[in-house]
Amino acid sequence: MRNWLLIIFSMWFVTLSIAQDPNLKVVATAGNSYTSSSVQLDWTLGEVMIATIENSTTIISQGMHQPMYNITSTKIIPADIGAIQLFPNPTSDFVDIRVGLIKSSDLEIEMTNTSGQLILKKKYIGDKIMDRYFFKDLPQGTYLITIIVVDLSASQTFKIIKTN
Repeated sequence: MRNWLLIIFSMWFVTLSIAQDPNLKVVATAGNSYTSSSVQLDWTLGEVMIATIENSTTIISQGMHQPMYNITSTKIIPADIGAIQLFPNPTSDFVDIRVGLIKSSDLEIEMTNTSGQLILKKKYIGDKIMDRYFFKDLPQGTYLITIIVVDLSASQTFKIIKTN
């Protein structure tokens, strides 16, 4: 009888002592979240420790506000318009861009950083375009290269990671 009471008490104690809660919580003096159609703002006042360490393959974070966004390419140009290749990615020195279009078109290539600052903009005319963009003098980080086929109002954006 005594063993049964010990087993029941142990099971009851274990169910009450769940160590982790899957809900995100933070202890802070103030904070809030705001969302609109184009912007999400989360803020916390008084959160003691927040740190993020990242390299080209891994992100380790602590703290409440950790985004889960990972965009590599958007709005892929249809095959009936042409094909685009960017390589190598990640890179430390350069990126080769190869564009093959079905017919000759006006083309724009823009490179921005993640803050939206325009770093480079070039215009081309043709159906086969090959160019090399040098990253050697740019700081380590993430860059967006957008290729726009002006005549057809089609575009494609690539995320390029610049390493050391």
